[in-house]
Amino acid sequence: MVAASRDMSIDALLKFYIGHGLREDKAKLFSDRKSLHEKGDR
Repeated sequence: MVAASRDMSIDALLKFYIGHGLREDKAKLFSDRKSLHEKGDR
């Protein structure tokens, strides 16, 4: 398990995964916005 090898608390683990998820969501939002702009330019 990742938690065992890193020796992290549940709280730290949750923050790590939530933070990772937020970064992925922002990247997805940004790419969606970019593709919308590209379609609008045509």
